[in-house]
Amino acid sequence: MAQQDLPMLTPREPTAHKGKFGHALLIGGATGMTGAIAIAGMACLRTGAGLVTLAVPQNSHAIVASLDPNYMTLPLPCDASGRLISVAKSVLSDHLKRASCVAIGPGLGRSEASDEIVTDLFENLQGTPPTRNKLTATVVDTAKMHSIHRLFSLHHTLTSN
Repeated sequence: MAQQDLPMLTPREPTAHKGKFGHALLIGGATGMTGAIAIAGMACLRTGAGLVTLAVPQNSHAIVASLDPNYMTLPLPCDASGRLISVAKSVLSDHLKRASCVAIGPGLGRSEASDEIVTDLFENLQGTPPTRNKLTATVVDTAKMHSIHRLFSLHHTLTSN
């Protein structure tokens, strides 16, 4: 594909503010997988997101923050091995309300608590007004799809009886 065939971003008004171009919230970056969330954050910035926040385990925070000064970072509570703990849901709550899109899972890793967090987030994102926030897009990393599959399986089991 030649460069002239690539899609281009719409030119922005000279007086436009970054807040007018969406706020992406990305959740991931467990110990040993900080590159996944950092690359995803950089991709958001390069493709036109106005604001990008990477929500990462506290012990990965300094690493992720040092990889690119253009995105914001949000440290989340984690256990000693760098996996998110359930308390992270409450920290994420306010940030989800401000996000126009969310990506869940780049480098999040697998644990019972991260599955619980993903399931809870997905339930909240799929809620009905007035509980549903203004999200227009949600992207879930394939490694986290099993959490959502479990949610749908449980829902199907509960509603079938």
